Amino acid sequence: MMKRLWAALALAMVASLLPGPIVGAENNWNYFAVVTDEDPASEANEASTLESPAGETVVGDRWDTPAVFDECCATDWCRCRSCPSPWAVEGGALFLQRSKPGRSALVTDSFAPGDNTVLNGAGFGFDFQAGWEVGIQHRVNECFSLETRYMRVDGWEATLGPRTSGAGAIIQYASPLGNNSWPVGVDARYHCQLDGVEFNGRQAVNDWLTLLAGFRYIDMKERLDIDLNIGPNLNLASNGIRASNYLYGFQVGADMLWWSGRRLEIDSVLKAGVYGNRALSSARQTQRVSTNVDYCHASGDHTSFVGELTLGGIYKFTDGCRLRAGYQLLWLEGVAVASDQVAVSDPLNGVAVVDATGSPFYQGAYVGLECAW
Repeated sequence: MMKRLWAALALAMVASLLPGPIVGAENNWNYFAVVTDEDPASEANEASTLESPAGETVVGDRWDTPAVFDECCATDWCRCRSCPSPWAVEGGALFLQRSKPGRSALVTDSFAPGDNTVLNGAGFGFDFQAGWEVGIQHRVNECFSLETRYMRVDGWEATLGPRTSGAGAIIQYASPLGNNSWPVGVDARYHCQLDGVEFNGRQAVNDWLTLLAGFRYIDMKERLDIDLNIGPNLNLASNGIRASNYLYGFQVGADMLWWSGRRLEIDSVLKAGVYGNRALSSARQTQRVSTNVDYCHASGDHTSFVGELTLGGIYKFTDGCRLRAGYQLLWLEGVAVASDQVAVSDPLNGVAVVDATGSPFYQGAYVGLECAW
């Protein structure tokens, strides 16, 4: 999966160096060009002639009159994609699915590793979960703008069990904990949440490519709860494993317009960055028949990678109101996920380290409304 994502990122960056994609003459929010009457016989040999709202003539998909072009861009080298309004706000819904955790034997029926697996991390499957995002953009000048965005998805939930292991159940901590003298019922729940905020500067290079760079912060938290019902009903051992990631760093990206018509556009946005990650983990076990609490925690600083890709369409209701919808992929590399912390946590002896080798990704659909004034 990692190789395919790297290949997609490389392909997108190569595409940004190629000649611009097909962009129609009417790719402007506020100025929809009008095609003049032409002799059909000459269409194959002559460039289409357009008339601007002010009456000036243009050829092909670019204003030929500098005065008209300067309404969008003050500098001749900058072929702006549109004439945006000074302010734009947008809000929408996200429908994302978290990838399955990696394979790891969380619970077995023996204190020795390698025996029958009762609970495997890869068995947790997450459904699509709804979230939301909001953003605001301000145009500083004709070709440069500032934007900030916030997103949140809270509620990915996956369960395994209850299931009964006749030979007992042992959680494979660094020092395993459990019971293999009685049958044990095993019940597990996995919860995830994701928050993020970003601040970017956007520079239009031409009418189909806008480069961006800025700062981004991501808050990723996971919780894994495993209950061992020993007997059953003789004792209940409750285990809680937590993993938190606080990522902050700089990103670069590109907003590419692939096709544009009078009302409809198709575009994609690619972002990537290297982040500092303050990662924390903890593990706790409590038992119904005892007041003892076995607990450990750890923290560490790590380097992480974040990549994001969106591909979608834009439908223009009016000059200042647009509907956005499409596909979104968010990939995190080098983070702590809850299922990976079991093997490196030792609540019995109170010691632990952080395993920050996880690489979850979140993919799905987005839909939103953007309004400008």
